[in-house]
Amino acid sequence: MRTPVPRRILCVIETIGLGGGAEQLLGDLLPRMRALGADIEIAALFDWPETLADELAARGVLVHQLRLGHRWSVPRNLWALWRVARDGGFTLFWGHLYFGNFYARLVAALIPGARAVITLHSEGYLQVPPKTARARLNILIERLVMGSATVKVAVSRAVSMDYGAFFGWHDIAVIHNGIAFEKFPPPPDAEERGRIRAGLGAGQGEMLLVTPGRFIPKKGHLALLGALAILRDEHGWQPRAAFFGEATPYLAVLEARARELALGPGVRFHGSIRQGEMFAIIQSCDIVCIPSLREPFGIAAAEALALGAPTILSAVDGLLEVEGGAGAARMVPPGDARALADALLELRDAPELRARIAARGRARVTEMFDIAVVAGAWVRLLEAV
Repeated sequence: MRTPVPRRILCVIETIGLGGGAEQLLGDLLPRMRALGADIEIAALFDWPETLADELAARGVLVHQLRLGHRWSVPRNLWALWRVARDGGFTLFWGHLYFGNFYARLVAALIPGARAVITLHSEGYLQVPPKTARARLNILIERLVMGSATVKVAVSRAVSMDYGAFFGWHDIAVIHNGIAFEKFPPPPDAEERGRIRAGLGAGQGEMLLVTPGRFIPKKGHLALLGALAILRDEHGWQPRAAFFGEATPYLAVLEARARELALGPGVRFHGSIRQGEMFAIIQSCDIVCIPSLREPFGIAAAEALALGAPTILSAVDGLLEVEGGAGAARMVPPGDARALADALLELRDAPELRARIAARGRARVTEMFDIAVVAGAWVRLLEAV
């Protein structure tokens, strides 16, 4: 049996809100780490309407929901976190996202012999240059506070290289996000698949394209809308396209662009849905397209490949790592509507290519990103700390 991790670990994250990528990852990851001997609990700093706390508790992971106020009320917030750390005897603090990393590092400094591990989930500042005084202040704080963490871990080599180049951090480990395969539903039968497709406006014989991803500029939706217009105007073909994501003000920009291009009812925008529903939709569609302009890792892409969907990805950042040069997806330049249109047309006309890409995608993710493998990597790293 594995020797238990010798320290009590408090995982510090901004929220444990339902639907967030980092949060969902922890929901799958931490129970497996406990099974490997990690004595670990969660501190969720801020409130969220729907949380994963009950689900995690049912799987043996206690969540301390602090429900703190303003994110920069540092003395008050740090006092609340320190009390949890003191009462629980925690000596290893594992941060996620900006404020999780920030407060994990600060509370570790207050406890003799404690250590802080920070996790870098997002693209760094080379990808998103700071433009405001507030952004520059955040960078200064990150340099001074998070830079002194005992260990820094990035979710992809792209994130590691970006932070390393910007801050001069040369000791960043890489542990990719993981996929919990046992959560995948069985493929829907023909009747259920037809019902799902009909609900998304795809009739008999029509091709259904699905794009999961928040409605924000970096997800590249505008390029895909342009590709759909090219296909209609130059080839007389427009697949049914269903976009799914968290509603944001940017959604109005996308809806206006779809109207401007006269894409009609063949393009539909939907809000966030539960993971199981999204998986069934991906299993029922013909092509998944993730046209991101930037993507630190790309958990939605990895899930699409694992579910066996023929997938088109932008050749950028973490998506390149997910695909790994294995022919596991059709790769196109980011922001290139013409290349997206060509890729969609190619896959439409080559069912054998779609099947080959789907098989390679499944094999790639199974080999590289199984959540059990990722849990083992985290436990080994924390043992070393």
